[in-house]
Amino acid sequence: MTLERHGDRFAVASLRLEQATSFDSQDEAQRAFDAEVAAVEKDPELMSRLGGA
Repeated sequence: MTLERHGDRFAVASLRLEQATSFDSQDEAQRAFDAEVAAVEKDPELMSRLGGA
């Protein structure tokens, strides 16, 4: 997962998402990033692919 800044926008990308999601504010992007981290941690298939299960 990544949280990146692109100019005046922010993007969250993840293996679970087909494409990055863009946000206008860093706060919105950070909340989305945190939610995505939590979702990935609850996904046993993805965690096993990442070596975490």
